[in-house]
Amino acid sequence: MSTNKYVDLEKEAYSNLVGRHTFLRLEPLSLKEFLELKKEKRVGNFEVWEEELFLSFPEYLRKPFPEIVKETNERRISEYLRENVAGKIIYRDLPTKFKDVNEELLISLIDGFYQNPGMILNLDDLSRNLKICST
Repeated sequence: MSTNKYVDLEKEAYSNLVGRHTFLRLEPLSLKEFLELKKEKRVGNFEVWEEELFLSFPEYLRKPFPEIVKETNERRISEYLRENVAGKIIYRDLPTKFKDVNEELLISLIDGFYQNPGMILNLDDLSRNLKICST
């Protein structure tokens, strides 16, 4: 059995839905797409929008998905990212790729990074606080 559920699903579609399926990979928004959705306007000439693009960059980094572009509630943004991005990586992607993933540890790390972005990381203190032995 393959470890990648999407590959299994795609193989099944090819064999059972000959000519009747399409696989679409949807990437996060580009900065230009983000600004277009936010402003509800076309961004054609970058020179005209250069300052606006520059000023939008920090917000774009927090909200690179169409569902949350116009969201202003920080709690909803965090919940969306936690459930739909980090959660899927922790609970689905990592366990299929690696054995013995410590999901509780990953969640603790992510919580710490969300609460203290840009912090200086001391691995000895982090290990001690999370009760992880180094080997």
